[in-house]
Amino acid sequence: MMELLQVKNKGKIVLCNTGNFYIAIGKDAVLLNELLGLKLGCLKPEMCKVSYLTQNITNL
Repeated sequence: MMELLQVKNKGKIVLCNTGNFYIAIGKDAVLLNELLGLKLGCLKPEMCKVSYLTQNITNL
């Protein structure tokens, strides 16, 4: 699902709200890690994610 949104919204970062967290995956996760220093978790190459608490989103 998120991959499809990334294709449809090229040039934009796609975040998914999962309740208490916003999650980004793939290239968006890597970019947020590089720009904001969010902790990046990779299960394998090309399968990375970052998450950020919903209550802290205004602190970015």
